[in-house]
Amino acid sequence: MGDLKEISALKSEMTDRFGKPPDEANNLLLKIMLRLLAIKAGCSRLDLVENQLRLQFSEIHQTRPFGIVEMVQQGGNRYRFTPDHLFKCQLAPGSPNALLAQTKNILIEIARHVNQ
Repeated sequence: MGDLKEISALKSEMTDRFGKPPDEANNLLLKIMLRLLAIKAGCSRLDLVENQLRLQFSEIHQTRPFGIVEMVQQGGNRYRFTPDHLFKCQLAPGSPNALLAQTKNILIEIARHVNQ
């Protein structure tokens, strides 16, 4: 995931040159990172509503589209698909940053399953 390393390097460079970035800059970099992860996972849409993550997928952007089904089956009650093909995951309650971190980890896990 070289793109993520580039984002991290950009954040480090900004910090070196200008000091600690404001929250708005950190949020922008985080959104870019989540977008890159969503693309790698084959997501065409990502919604985070309160403690629930909702994803919609585009099969053409995945090497193994059924890998997500395997992940849902292995995840017990953690993940589910709705009749309209939305992937849903109830996240653990926490701060906005904690929810975003959980989202990041789930996208990384999905990318592993659909792109092996």
